[in-house]
Amino acid sequence: MKANSTTVTYDYEVDDDGFEFSVTLDVHWHNYKWNHDGTKHWRECTTANCPGLTAEQVAKTTHDYTDAKDNDCNTCGYVRPLYTVTTDNATAKLEDKVLDAPVAAGTEVTLTAGDAPVGKTFAGWKLYKVVNGTETKITDETELAELLKNGTDTTATLTMPAYNVKAEPYYSNIPYNIKAVDCTVDKTEAAKDDTVTATRRALKANERFTGWTVTVNGVEQDTDTFLKPDADDPAKVSFTMPAENVEIKANFASNPTLNPTLRVGDHVTATIEGSDASVPSGSTVPVGETVHLTATVPDGQHFISWTVLVGGEEQKADTFLTTPDENDPTKVTFTMPDKNVEVKATFENDPIPEPDPVGPSDTGNIQGALSAVVVGAAAGVIAYEAGTGIYRVINMPGIPMPSNRIELAELLWEHAGKPEPVSTALYSDIDEGDTDAQKAARWAVEQDLMKDDADNNKFHPAFPVSKLRTCLTWNAAKEKGLFDKTEE
Repeated sequence: MKANSTTVTYDYEVDDDGFEFSVTLDVHWHNYKWNHDGTKHWRECTTANCPGLTAEQVAKTTHDYTDAKDNDCNTCGYVRPLYTVTTDNATAKLEDKVLDAPVAAGTEVTLTAGDAPVGKTFAGWKLYKVVNGTETKITDETELAELLKNGTDTTATLTMPAYNVKAEPYYSNIPYNIKAVDCTVDKTEAAKDDTVTATRRALKANERFTGWTVTVNGVEQDTDTFLKPDADDPAKVSFTMPAENVEIKANFASNPTLNPTLRVGDHVTATIEGSDASVPSGSTVPVGETVHLTATVPDGQHFISWTVLVGGEEQKADTFLTTPDENDPTKVTFTMPDKNVEVKATFENDPIPEPDPVGPSDTGNIQGALSAVVVGAAAGVIAYEAGTGIYRVINMPGIPMPSNRIELAELLWEHAGKPEPVSTALYSDIDEGDTDAQKAARWAVEQDLMKDDADNNKFHPAFPVSKLRTCLTWNAAKEKGLFDKTEE
């Protein structure tokens, strides 16, 4: 066979008869080349008169690439197109690495949205087809569904199409609440940076507008900087909605009375600081003057409390009035406001002392006083003197006036500092487990403030006592020096 020849000559000789002949064979050597399309490659023979290839030799197989970013087939050399993914306020990753190069169509890319701007919340993804730098938003729902999985989540999967893509998250506004007090607003919910307009309500009779109060998420704001007055309507203001709930309140106050008057009830005398002259009820009193009031207790009664009206509205007497002498609530002072004032004193009739279950009186040193209560007008004086001493105590919140003997004993014992009695004997008509009641009763008897039924070992704890009895017994304890000075 000659070099580079495609034929082979074979000389054949038959020895028996000397016959010889030559056989020439054509030999075909395959000359392969690779052919391909966009997804597969296969082999073809370029030699003339090729008798054909086997099925295995012509089988089509998929291109072989190192990874999604590799564009050259490792077998046939086919160069495939790659496409880019760009993002705005998001990251694109290939597996667990940030994508920084073009990838092939069909590659799955993970998209993660960035933080939502203040006042907004994530709402979904937008995809754009990018051709020669021109972005066209993809709006076809079918196409979007094919390209994007979990498209309503902040982390989604993009299947790369055969074109360049831009992906960006989009956000919706968070509605924040607006609470209006004594005013109206043009919207009760608003997004961050929206403009909200508030209009204060109409003025009522004898009323004036004093300003606005604004709180943002419970924190009061400087209205000079937070609110913008309306140039054409003084009743309106506007503000830019923050990314939090807002409460806006219009404030009003009563118009001051130019010449306020003072009215006092029966048995009440009024004077102005620096003058001993009585001020007749209904007189005009200059604003800011210090007014002194004295309640004169009628015979057979005792002082209970003050009632105060300012501008026709009732006030707390212990807030509006000052008591210079805490032991004498019948004398009080106040500063004249710019409204009319009316003050009344309340009195109550003195009761007739009730019989004592263990004797005519619990306290021997007040026997004469009790007799005077029964026979004469001195009762009012006694009730007043004793009552003013206990006034602070029995009018304190949470300390009711005693209604029976054990409550009176406990009141006296507690205000004496809960001293231990000398005797540890227990009364048969007081619960053994109520040690405070046992001690209080025994101590009150030992101090000669109350009597007991020693023969029967009883205290009669439930027997009722009057306010007068309470006041007289309190006064006796005070005279004995059983109370701390601050408790008198």
